[in-house]
Amino acid sequence: MERKSIVRHTRDNRFLLAVVVAVHVFFEGGTNAQDQSDPFRKEMSVKLSRVTEGMTSSEVLAIMGKPTLQWSAEKDEPSSFGGDFYWFYGSDERPTIPTLGSVEFTSRGTVREVFGDDGVVIEAGLFTESEFAEFVDAFFFSYQRDVGPYEIIELANSLQALGRERAFALYREWCRVVESETFGIVPYMLLLCLHEPVKLEDGSLKRLPEPPLGEYIPRLKRDPPPELLPRYPIHLLDGIPIKLFTLTQFSGSTVGLMDQFLDALEKENCWKSTPLSFSNKSREELKVELKDYFAKYAECIEGSQSLKDTLQEYVEAQIDSFVLSRERNGAK
Repeated sequence: MERKSIVRHTRDNRFLLAVVVAVHVFFEGGTNAQDQSDPFRKEMSVKLSRVTEGMTSSEVLAIMGKPTLQWSAEKDEPSSFGGDFYWFYGSDERPTIPTLGSVEFTSRGTVREVFGDDGVVIEAGLFTESEFAEFVDAFFFSYQRDVGPYEIIELANSLQALGRERAFALYREWCRVVESETFGIVPYMLLLCLHEPVKLEDGSLKRLPEPPLGEYIPRLKRDPPPELLPRYPIHLLDGIPIKLFTLTQFSGSTVGLMDQFLDALEKENCWKSTPLSFSNKSREELKVELKDYFAKYAECIEGSQSLKDTLQEYVEAQIDSFVLSRERNGAK
């Protein structure tokens, strides 16, 4: 049976609030995860594994107990695909992504799909349930909007402070619980920002693994020098993460590919030891630097000149976005 992603049914417009809460409460302190690890995560995974396709809601209730939240596609957000209603567990009584798992039902009240019922559960003691919920809120909702470079730096630095083990554990548990086919662009960008390309013996840089974005990023017509695109399809311009493509959202079957991407990055063993910095260069200085870089990049990608001109405008707009956010937030 084809996996369907619950994320396409649970959209929300509270991304900015989620980021503020996540960064302030979770990443900058929060509760002590070592002292308050939730003992029910593995238990919930075992229970969910007992729920099978075709079961009635009464049978699910007998196994799982009352859900944290019941969500109806018809009532809350009409949709032409996916289930008619869902039972969310661990969603803290708000229509977000459930943190422990979920069950998708048909209009007849029988199980169509189960999420969070398999895979390796996050190691006990790494995080509390509330901390994991903040991670899910901040990084799941980032897929709904064109998050700017300044926000990317803030989120990346929050993850960097956690260290590789905890950051990767969060990503993997997210993959396990959501089993999503739509992760958005931002989670991949953050991972690329948080890894430092390895310098080889000849002095060149080894390119980081490329995220599974496929047709959504420009096709390279030749292998560029690793120094030009060590984190393709993004580039750090004086520390500013720039998307080298115009896509803000994407969908399609990427189930399991995030885990594969994490595996590839873990093998590189090149987690950044220091946070990203906020460039203090002027808009004009950054635009000059970007113009020189983009000219070299444009030679490496396929597409018409019109397409490249459009892409350059979008890339330059990211510099404007960064400078504007920097002015609003003050120098850091």
